[in-house]
Amino acid sequence: MPNEPLHKPGPNTPDGKANSSKNATKHGLRGNPDKPLPGETQEEFDAVREPWEAEYPPTTPGIEPLLSRLINADRRFRRASAAADEAETAIYEDDRSSEEKTGKLHKTYQLMLRYQTQHDRALRQALRDIEQFRTTHFREIMAHRRQEELEYKNACTIAFRCEKHGVPPGKLLYALPLKTPMPTRQPPIQPEKESDPLP
Repeated sequence: MPNEPLHKPGPNTPDGKANSSKNATKHGLRGNPDKPLPGETQEEFDAVREPWEAEYPPTTPGIEPLLSRLINADRRFRRASAAADEAETAIYEDDRSSEEKTGKLHKTYQLMLRYQTQHDRALRQALRDIEQFRTTHFREIMAHRRQEELEYKNACTIAFRCEKHGVPPGKLLYALPLKTPMPTRQPPIQPEKESDPLP
């Protein structure tokens, strides 16, 4: 039929999407990263998560999504590396009895290598993003602390001048400058000469 698309777009209805989500999952390297990988145990997940959380504690809301992306990228990179190793081992153990079987093994190995490269790049990018966030956040904290120290010094200066000049702090805050001006030298006052008495 000329009006039919060459490639079917897949399910569009909620029921169709729910059915397609039940399809067989071979390696889980292209699925939802938040879901458990096929055959992944909670101990394996914790072994990946705990070191990253110790290195980047989720103390701020901004770092939580970056940390989650980093953990998921590491999980998938490890799975892709293990799958590539398994595919390479299968090639070496192949008896070369069937060209079709050998071709499939090589194709699987090349596919796993591509996944390994893809998730390695994702892991490196996630690590750069979280390092950049932590550096920027640290600079903001230090700038805030410097601002607090400056305000504290100014408050101490104002309190000292209040005590020195004997005026209320609120009045001194608007009346006195931050730096006390140097006193201007005035010429000495000459005593007035007594006028001569009239003859």
